[in-house]
Amino acid sequence: GRKREVESYFQISVRDNGCGMAHDAIPNLLGRVLSGSKYGVRQTRGKFGLGAKMALIWSKKSTNMPIKVKTAHMEKSAEIGSHLSTCVLDIDIYKNCPRVIEHKKKQNNEDWIGTEIEVLIAGNWTNYKSRIVSYLQQLAIITPYA
Repeated sequence: GRKREVESYFQISVRDNGCGMAHDAIPNLLGRVLSGSKYGVRQTRGKFGLGAKMALIWSKKSTNMPIKVKTAHMEKSAEIGSHLSTCVLDIDIYKNCPRVIEHKKKQNNEDWIGTEIEVLIAGNWTNYKSRIVSYLQQLAIITPYA
């Protein structure tokens, strides 16, 4: 008989030490995919967070689960952001708008700036392993500092 394809669930967490995101901007930065010609004019790698948005959409389409975001934004007057924001975020893919499930702000006691995004995705590792490994290898060449 035919081999049954097994779908697995993967929880992926990515954390950086960039400048973070301002608390009030999180829903629109991640929960709205920009459209229109003016956004492509001066786009540079990493400029619009498209990778994070695509991860949110993949999570939504494959598991119907929201993403979790934790970020500490570097404020102009300080090296370390004074607040840590957490957000549980979903997206309405038909209306292209964020759906905020939880959005909190607290004192940053971690002495950290950056962003951490956690997604739950579903997929068949056997079918996609070679493509994912190839992507990661190419990414390592393009961004060896990452």
